Order: sequence, then C-alpha cells, then structure tokens
Amino acid sequence: MLYLYLQLFVKQKKVIIMIMKPEKTEFEIIPAGLTPAVCIGYAELGNQEGFEGKLQQKILLCFKTDAGQISKEYTASFNSKANLRKDIEGWRGKKFGDEIYQTGFDLNNLINKKCTLNITHKTSKAGNDYAIIAGINPEMNGLEYPIMDDKEKVVFAFEHPTKQAEYSALPEWIQNKIQTAPEFNMAFNGGDPFADDPGVDDIDF
Repeated sequence: MLYLYLQLFVKQKKVIIMIMKPEKTEFEIIPAGLTPAVCIGYAELGNQEGFEGKLQQKILLCFKTDAGQISKEYTASFNSKANLRKDIEGWRGKKFGDEIYQTGFDLNNLINKKCTLNITHKTSKAGNDYAIIAGINPEMNGLEYPIMDDKEKVVFAFEHPTKQAEYSALPEWIQNKIQTAPEFNMAFNGGDPFADDPGVDDIDF
C-alpha cells in the first residue's frame, strides 16, 4: 500500500504542506518464458464483473513455481472458444471431445498436476511490471518441477459442505474477491444458490 507522507513547515504564519512522492515499490516477479509449475488448486469466485461490465461466473486457477506463486482468472465456461478450455487442453496435450458437455470436468483433477506455464510480462497504468500466464503446456522432459506442499493447497467452491473452512484458509486477497460476489451472502448467510445442483460425472485429466 502506498502512502503520501506530509511534512509541515511554518513560514511567515503560513503552513506549507510538502507532499513527498513515494518511492516506487520494487518486488521480484516471475521471469518471462517457459516456467515449470504445479497446480496447487482453484477457487470459485462467483459472479464477477466481466466483458462489457456484465456479471460472469469466474474461477481462479493457482500455481506454484520456484520463483513464487501465480494465478489466472477465467470465465467458468467450457465452450470451444473459452480460455479455460483452451488452457486445459494445452496442458493435457489433447482436445476434449463432445462428451465434455455431458460429463463436465472436475477441477480437482488439476490439483498437484505438473505443467509448464508460458509467462509473459505486462506493465500496469502505474508503471509496475507484473507477470501473467499466457498459456499452459504439458510437463516437459529435462525440466525440474516444484513439489506442492499440502499446506499450499487452495480449494474453494460455494457448493462444498466444507466451504467455511475452505474460505477461511484462502489468502486474504482471494477472500476479498469472493466477498464481492452476490453468491457470498447467499451461501454464508443461510441460502446456498447451488443447493439444487446435481453435480457432474468425473472425466480424467
């Protein structure tokens, strides 16, 4: 968090306010390029503002690399043009068939699965560089992959009976994101919007 520090000087009965410009915060970001990683979990974010300000169901996939953790937010869609489907297909090295529309896909199958992230860098409006996941590829021979610790596991879904414990274990920034979803109050204050969801069959990764 950035602050503006004020210094007061009295000169000829006037108070002069000097605004000290904060120094640019430097932090290490994951280097660009193909990066060995392991999936440490996912979080359902609920309805978030998406394309053209419309509410869309969002999910977050979380990864661990030797240089730190990184995540990518997706629209919760598995249609042929959806980024989530494209990335998982690139990860598994083959496309899904039409049966995916009947069986669905269990995100739990991704946890503790190794992959190779294509990391690129962008610059924010404030001038800070940050890393993003441009694509996901399968595990590659000759690369050393990180190992997931059980304590690093990230899992949250509104329909899970253990959602309260799952939510409490999430990093604060993910909790804050979930709190903005309309499903949050419904799920944690007596009404679960997914109570009638019959679920989906499992499909192998």
